[in-house]
Amino acid sequence: MTPADAMMQTVEWQAIEPDAHMLADDGMPYATHEGTLNIGGFEFKCYQLSDGRRVIDAESMERFFGAFSLDDET
Repeated sequence: MTPADAMMQTVEWQAIEPDAHMLADDGMPYATHEGTLNIGGFEFKCYQLSDGRRVIDAESMERFFGAFSLDDET
C-alpha cells in the first residue's frame, strides 16, 4: 500500500446518489463516493471513482498550493 492509499483509507466515504449523467454508458469513470481528507489542518475534498480510483478535488489542491504562494512573500 502506498502512503497516498493509506491516507485515503482514513477518509469517511459517503455514497453519492447517481444521476443520469453518471449512469451514461460512455466508459468514463464517475464519482460514487465523496469525503474529506485532513492533512496538517488542510481539508481536501476527495472522490472515489466507479473504477476504484480515489482522487483529490482540483480546487482543493489549488487552495492548498495557493496558501504557500510565493507572491505573498514580499
